[in-house]
Amino acid sequence: MAIVNPSNENPIPARFKVLEQLARGEDEVVVRARDTLLQREVVLKRPMPCGFGGAPDAAELARSLREARTLARVQHPGVVRLIDVIETRDGPMLVMEPVPGESLAERVARDGRPTPEAVRQLGISVCAALEVVHAAGIVHRGVSTSNLMMRDGASPVLTGFNFAKFGPGGSGTMPGTSFLYRPTRAEGAPPAVVLPPHPAPEQILGQLADARSDLFGLGWVMYELLTGEPPYSQEVDVERWTSPKDPRKLASETPRALADVVLKCLQTSPLKRLASASAVRTALEQCAPAAAASSGNVGAAHNKRRWKPIVIAAAGVAALLVAGGAYVAFDHEARGGEVLGRGEEESTRGIGVRTRGSLEAATPFSGKVYDDLWAVVIGINKYQQWNPLSYAVQDARSMKELLVSSFGFQADHILELIDEQATGANIRRMLGDDLRQRAKAGDGVIVFFAGHGQTAKLPSQGDMGYLVPVDGSVNESEYYSTLVPMSAVWEISNMIPAKHVFFAIDACYSGLAATSTRGMSEDSRLMVSQHAKLRSRQILTAGASGEPVIEKAAWGHSAFTYTLLEGLGKGLADSDGDEVITSTEIANYIKTSVPRISEHRQMPQFKILSSDSEADFIFMKPEAAKSEPADSAAPSDAPPR
Repeated sequence: MAIVNPSNENPIPARFKVLEQLARGEDEVVVRARDTLLQREVVLKRPMPCGFGGAPDAAELARSLREARTLARVQHPGVVRLIDVIETRDGPMLVMEPVPGESLAERVARDGRPTPEAVRQLGISVCAALEVVHAAGIVHRGVSTSNLMMRDGASPVLTGFNFAKFGPGGSGTMPGTSFLYRPTRAEGAPPAVVLPPHPAPEQILGQLADARSDLFGLGWVMYELLTGEPPYSQEVDVERWTSPKDPRKLASETPRALADVVLKCLQTSPLKRLASASAVRTALEQCAPAAAASSGNVGAAHNKRRWKPIVIAAAGVAALLVAGGAYVAFDHEARGGEVLGRGEEESTRGIGVRTRGSLEAATPFSGKVYDDLWAVVIGINKYQQWNPLSYAVQDARSMKELLVSSFGFQADHILELIDEQATGANIRRMLGDDLRQRAKAGDGVIVFFAGHGQTAKLPSQGDMGYLVPVDGSVNESEYYSTLVPMSAVWEISNMIPAKHVFFAIDACYSGLAATSTRGMSEDSRLMVSQHAKLRSRQILTAGASGEPVIEKAAWGHSAFTYTLLEGLGKGLADSDGDEVITSTEIANYIKTSVPRISEHRQMPQFKILSSDSEADFIFMKPEAAKSEPADSAAPSDAPPR
């Protein structure tokens, strides 16, 4: 197939209209696009252009094409479908069918852990896909909750093959040396290698990775679903690993036979694991379903569950492995820099996708997005009762500086609460009284909080999340009276009269009465006028309930604020390059970057706080807003604020 625009740095055929970037690294980029010829949405995974005008080695191009053709031959309802392979001068570009739904990780973060029976059925379904994948000579090497998409809320679809290795059909044995871990990096040395979410010991040690490495990943997924805890520590020194606890000790409703299968998959020596995906599937099928779980009811230990048993037939079908739904496991740094490892000290804070309807390009937009801009920044290091933090104050001040220097906020329009000022009473007064009186209907408001977050169980078996002010009590019986409940955040967001209110919360999310998770944004150049007309309330949090919110000296910030500042300040979140960054774009960037640099211990959450609309907050630099569209028939690339 002919290459379109071979001299272009982004050789994407003209028939595809790029809607947004989903992930980017040194070697490849994944984008969501519209196929204008066939009138359908697709996901494109294309190689990055070679530097300095060079071209890839012919043998490397041939190898990449062989791998793509291998993927094209395998299809399975439990694996994302490859639609086409297009040759470019930098290598093959894969055209994939997008998987509707959410990742298993997102599903668990929202609904809680599934029943043991649902875990068993999920394991059977994933094994069915892995069987034909391994028969094609492909080893996934990155099986995780992030790389399993839940199609239609129930059926798992295997995606995320950034770590896959290819070999002779049926052998399933590939060299794993690309995952040799380098804990330190000498000056001038190449970047450290990023590991998959939870690699098998042989991958960490640079030994041969075969089908049994994928079974280790599946065992890890099933163990976390059953118990809510990882089977091993995140320490990459395998010699320091201790045997995982029996799942029944952490989740008593787990059947013994199911626990035994999971523990066999998690053996550190591949020789001690079950030999194949077929063997694991057979063992899971022979496990008697637990009586309490097989009914589909939610057990007391698994509040919020809305899980269905998952069954996919295995007979006579092949499987396709391509990145298509989860994009957090790239073996490179999205910002082009080195990967930040675990060598330095770190601390932690705190102890269904909605489809956007089509928005037509209406009348040309040449007015302001906001009449005025307001912000509240809160940063707390020196808690009275809680453990001190190192970088929360710096996070808040850096956010204030960025808003003033880059996005047209006036310094006297940014209200600040730092350390001893950030009492519970002051936070409520500033948000619920001061900001409510100052902001007007046409304004935009940002609220940034950096500090501890906490979660407490409710009698109804739900959770209530809290933001911890400087004077907050550590006594759970005093949480409601001394902390700021997330229900109050919801109430405050709707009391503020501003058009757009955007909360960036550098603490874990829990118990917030959000109406839905956010979907992917359409092309912002065609939507600024619609955003400007609609009212919305959104919240972006640093992690899900119970997750650590990590800060490190190497960053001088938390993982969340570090990526937030880079995504906005350096324009890395501007996926379509139109000099406008929507809140959805920054959320997509953070949801890709934070799991990677936090080694998948944090999964940021993006929520809608009201049912007004799905409009986005608009970040626009003043210089991009000076010129109005030249063509009155269509919006410009940089509409003014």
